[in-house]
Amino acid sequence: MIIGLLAVVALYTAFLWIGIRSIVRKGRRTDLFLYACLTGWCAYLSLGKLYDWTGPGIVSPVSALFIPVGKWIEQLFGGPPN
Repeated sequence: MIIGLLAVVALYTAFLWIGIRSIVRKGRRTDLFLYACLTGWCAYLSLGKLYDWTGPGIVSPVSALFIPVGKWIEQLFGGPPN
């Protein structure tokens, strides 16, 4: 199991390093935070699958962000369609 952990950490560290270098070379430093968050989330999901962790999954950000925004937009336009 420790080999799997090291492999996942090494893989995502390489992705993070290569991606950050590419983003900095292009001069788009504002994208660094988003890229690091997405890479970290993917690493967390990979480790969770490897070790059968319970907790937030792929759908959690959708449930936490898009569903409340969708309900707010529905109320803004007068409620759900009949």
